[in-house]
This record gives sequence, structure tokens and C-alpha cells, in this order.
Amino acid sequence: MTKKTLQNTVLTIVSLLVTLVIAEGVYALVRGGNLDTSLSFKAYYHMTQGMPWLNSVQSLDVYAPVITHSETFDQLLDAFEADGVALGNSQYEQLRTDRAKMNTIIDGCLVQKPNLDKESTFLRAGLYEPFALVTAFYDYGKPLHPEVRAFIDRYATRKVRHRTNEHGERLTLPAIVSDSKVVVAGDSIANGAGLSDDETLASRLQTRDPSRQYVNIGIGGADANDIACALERIAKRYPGQIRELIYIYCENDFKDDKPMGTPEDVVSGLQQYVKAQGIDKVTIVYAPYIYNVVPHLTRFRGYRGGNFDSHKSERERLIQLTRSAGFDFFDMAELALREIDITGTEFAALSLYEDHAHWSPIGTSKMADYLITRRRVPGSS
Repeated sequence: MTKKTLQNTVLTIVSLLVTLVIAEGVYALVRGGNLDTSLSFKAYYHMTQGMPWLNSVQSLDVYAPVITHSETFDQLLDAFEADGVALGNSQYEQLRTDRAKMNTIIDGCLVQKPNLDKESTFLRAGLYEPFALVTAFYDYGKPLHPEVRAFIDRYATRKVRHRTNEHGERLTLPAIVSDSKVVVAGDSIANGAGLSDDETLASRLQTRDPSRQYVNIGIGGADANDIACALERIAKRYPGQIRELIYIYCENDFKDDKPMGTPEDVVSGLQQYVKAQGIDKVTIVYAPYIYNVVPHLTRFRGYRGGNFDSHKSERERLIQLTRSAGFDFFDMAELALREIDITGTEFAALSLYEDHAHWSPIGTSKMADYLITRRRVPGSS
């Protein structure tokens, strides 16, 4: 190869690389915040179809089928929309139709729809974030297109049922009616996203304490201001009946730019609420993401966990304010880290979670055990 030929070859390669970088940049801008793979990976994927020895990703289907490419979803989008199937933790905003949505807005506040009956499942889809699997949710018991049903049956993990009553409250099981009520408030963690009706924290507590009625007013996607609205609604619905409040304070409620986005706002509001309603006991349960519970296992560069805020100062303020108000405080991380000591493996902490934030059936069960036991300890706040 002559010197001139080598120079031309190098220039050609550099030009191609520059063109590719520009194309990837333009594509990134066009897709905005939507999660997707790069143009380079898409091209690689299409070129290597039929050549599994070149595409190692295809070897993931060892014990169960796994979705590794967004095209698997793309080809069924029309059928998903027709069936009212929504895909959470994904780029497919167009599937979040009025039929598929579990929430609505009333008087400026997010509320859960009444009389919901949904089935939901996590899908084996390792596409976007390691600890936020794509979810599918759709009307329970309604017929689906054959290809949609086959897709869900192929890639679904555990299927759960999500129901609400005529007030938009998540069903608590077993169903008990009592004038002495314990309210479980918060966002999707309190609500029990990804859990069956009988696996939510409220239902776990109801099973262990049948003498009182537990009411779940958690709302998926709710901010602290929405939770405050839910508390006002429940007070009007059950005047003089709320004896205890369990408030799930998720890390994503720390939002200085939103109403009630600070610990000071929330605790101050709760103090006024408790006094007005004559509530005997308040427990604030802190719900951290796994990125802060076991960061050495979950923080990866390039993914959400890689730059997730530690919220250390906000947590410390929340603890101080909670105790000054005379409320009880407990951190879910304590239970998760305790599992490490019990089992001898760092990975045990993850068993209390079903994704990066929401609690697993084991997590709600252990939390319920803790809260019930704590009540029985003399002198506990």
C-alpha cells in the first residue's frame, strides 16, 4: 500500500466516523428523552439477524425468553393500543391512553381511578435500565389480540391483580370495616405497584391486625402535594375515624421546585393535619431507592443509578423533623441491610425490592412484621 493510498484510507475512515458521530447526535436530539438504542446498535442488530454467532445478545434466552431489542415491541404497538395495554418504564408514551391510565386529575390533584381491575406484570426486557424492567398493564379478564396474549405469556414474569374500590382506594384484603382506621399514604410504593391486592403493605398489616381497618390511599406517580390532597379527601370520607397514619416518604418526593417538595413542608403539613384530625400515632417510613441502599451493586455509569442523588442531607433533615414532631421514623434500608447480615450475602438486600424502588412481597411482609412488632414494644414512639 502506497503512502497516498494509506492517507486516503485514513481520511475515509475519519470522515465516516465523524459522519456517524454527527448522525448519532442528531438522532439523540430527535428522540429527546425517549429511551432507545443507538443507530449503530440498530444497524448491527439488523445486519447480524440470522448470524447468532455474531450477536452474543441473542444467547440470553438460556432459561426463559428475553426481549433484547425494541423492535420486539414496535411490531405490536397498534395491537397494544387497541387492547389498552400500556408499557411502563419504556419510551412508548403513545400507549398511555385514557383507557390504560390508572390515574386522572381532579381539582388539580392526581387521583387513582375508582373501580379499576387491572392485571400487570414485569416483562423480561433488559433494554433500558438494569433495575427498572418494562412493565405491562391492561384490563383484567378482557380478551386480548392473540398475538398480544402470546407476547405477554412468553415474556411475562409474575402476573398480579390491581383493583380499586368506588373511592379510588387500592383494595385492602381481607376486607374489614371498622370505625378505627389506619391510613397508609404515599405514592406507588404505598399503593403497592407490581403487587397483588393481598400483598400491599396495607393488606399485610390488615392480616396481622384484624381489629382495625387499614385504608390504602397510595397513588402511583404522586408527588407530596398529591398525597396531601389524598389525606384531605380521606379525612372528609371518614371523619373522626382515623386513629393512625403510616406515611411512606419516597426519595423522589425531595423536589425543591414543587409544592411540598421539602421535608420541612411535609412534616409541617402533617403536624397540622394530625392535630386537626385527632390522630393518635404517625409513622413516617422512608423509602430509598436501591441505588442508595447497596450502591456498590446498583450504580452503573450511563444508567439512572450512576448519578442518582444520595439525598443524604434531606434524609437527615427528615429524621430530625420527624422526631421533633413526635412522630415515629423507620427506614426501609435498615430491613434490607439486615438481610445481608442474616443471609451472609450482599445480594440479599435486593430481595426486599422488585425493582429500583418498589417493595417486593417479601419487603412488604417484613415491613408489616416490623411495624406490628414495634407497636408492641413498651415505650416505643
